[in-house]
Amino acid sequence: GPGSSPPAAPHRIWVSARWSYLDPADPQRSSVLVSFTDITEQHNAHQRLIYQATHDLVTGLPNRARMVALISDGITGDERRLGAALFIDMDKFKIVNDALGHHAGDTVLQIAAQRLSRTLRPDDVVGRVGGDEFVALLTAPIERAEVDDLVNQLHAALAEPIPIAGESSRAKTVYAHISASIGIVMVAS
Repeated sequence: GPGSSPPAAPHRIWVSARWSYLDPADPQRSSVLVSFTDITEQHNAHQRLIYQATHDLVTGLPNRARMVALISDGITGDERRLGAALFIDMDKFKIVNDALGHHAGDTVLQIAAQRLSRTLRPDDVVGRVGGDEFVALLTAPIERAEVDDLVNQLHAALAEPIPIAGESSRAKTVYAHISASIGIVMVAS
């Protein structure tokens, strides 16, 4: 009814179970003691550490270590083959960082990451591998003409001005303009 709160979302917990015979000398007839320990906190901490070790903290994209692993898997793995790799280097990022500060630089990186991600195809992966360097892994099959078309779309997505909020509430919004140099490596099938 009115004023009632929505039902709580299901909460998943992780447990560790141990068991032992109460009478080990007669396992056929012995009762079994089972104990459960809630290990949710340890599990979640472990998952956070895995995420932090494999993702860039500014953009949330896979980091260099994760991308190297994906490239290795993409060349030798069976389910998703690597069709091409794009090496994307922001052209004017240092100017933005120097002129507007690191907070603005982080905003530019975050928005660039979002634009790269949404422009690529669903099975493609983009990661941040350095300060202003990204790598996109394009899954096979993909023809060179499709790659060229995707590169043009990436250039267009990055060319849109990026609004940077001023430091104070009265400061006006400025716009960062970035572009990228994109190198293409086709992977022979």
